[in-house]
Amino acid sequence: MKSKKLLLMGSSAFKAKELPTEVKERIDEAIACKTTIIVGEAPRANRLYQDYLKSKGYRNVIVGHAVRLRYNAGNWKDVQYGKDLKEREKKMIEDCDSAIIIWVNNSGVIAETLSY
Repeated sequence: MKSKKLLLMGSSAFKAKELPTEVKERIDEAIACKTTIIVGEAPRANRLYQDYLKSKGYRNVIVGHAVRLRYNAGNWKDVQYGKDLKEREKKMIEDCDSAIIIWVNNSGVIAETLSY
């Protein structure tokens, strides 16, 4: 993985109890390359990402949020990327050069954001 900043983004409709193996492998590659990882703090997929990063003891993580920070499993640096969900996601996407996205159904806001 040659990314300098990897965004981990996912749907709050993702109901699995753990990340898919392929996603964990990609995150492990990013960790091995000391990539900066940007992750959201919304429920479900984003919290699974955070919990996984914490279990790995990885520190090069930025938690992106909008109005307020709801979850930061590793007590990492946090950045307010916007004042609402759409602005936050748009700015987080602009700040990365690669992304892993867990998509469920049409993942409405993610779909809108990616179409910019």
